[in-house]
Amino acid sequence: MHDRRRITGIEARAILALAVIGAVAVGCGGSEPEPQAATDVIVTPPAPPAPPLPATPPPAPPPPPITVTPGENGPLPEGPTAKVRILSPTRDQVVRAGPVKVRLQVRNWHTEPEGPHVHVVVDDQPYRRIDDPAQTIELTDLAEGEHWLRVFPSRATHESVKTPGAFAWVRFFVGSRPADAPALPRGPMPILTYSRPKGAMEGDAANHVLFDFYLADVTLAPDGAKVHYWIDGANEGDITAWVPHSIDNLPDGPHRITLELRDPHGQPIPGRFNRTEHEISVSRAGAQPQHTTH
Repeated sequence: MHDRRRITGIEARAILALAVIGAVAVGCGGSEPEPQAATDVIVTPPAPPAPPLPATPPPAPPPPPITVTPGENGPLPEGPTAKVRILSPTRDQVVRAGPVKVRLQVRNWHTEPEGPHVHVVVDDQPYRRIDDPAQTIELTDLAEGEHWLRVFPSRATHESVKTPGAFAWVRFFVGSRPADAPALPRGPMPILTYSRPKGAMEGDAANHVLFDFYLADVTLAPDGAKVHYWIDGANEGDITAWVPHSIDNLPDGPHRITLELRDPHGQPIPGRFNRTEHEISVSRAGAQPQHTTH
């Protein structure tokens, strides 16, 4: 009985010691921090996908080429054909400085405003429209020296009347005749006179442009004389029939029309205005056909 109690005391002390050691161990273990996730690693989120590139538009089609197409001379009224004379000034006349008075005689050609009329060309300027050729015409601001006057009838469409006797011309002088002024030939003298296009081509009129000129003392043919043209110094060709032509596909903007009268061998035919150049403009927006330059 005594031995049993002793063993029990020893066990009790051992159990107590183990308890103390366990408590200490537990206390020390409780003071250590629990493992934490690492915070020094920066995770970069994935970049958003790049927006898709815009689709490349197909290339614009090239503009249609500029074309010059021959037509046919317009109809004429029944009866005698038009006849034109310049009554004054006369051939090689010297007129004093100031307004030069021009008198015409136009027969067999009825004229009216916005209808048939007469084209009067001074030197190589754009023509002047005359609705009443019976009235005296005054030419102002002419420099001293040599000048040329050319006259021919025109339809309401501005197409020239290309019949024998419908063209008249005269050279005259203002103030005095220069000593080096050449004498004019008494026989035939080939003459090229520019007429259309003129000024501003606007609205629908820009889509089909009249291309017209006047010829005297020369006949065009595929194997004969011809009129060579340039449009803006590049688009070029030969005209071998004296008929009205049309220019199509002229882009908007300014343009330069050049004409040259040539012989059957392609050489320039001498003449005061047998090479001529005129400026026009084309605008299809915001204008009506009746606003084209007369």
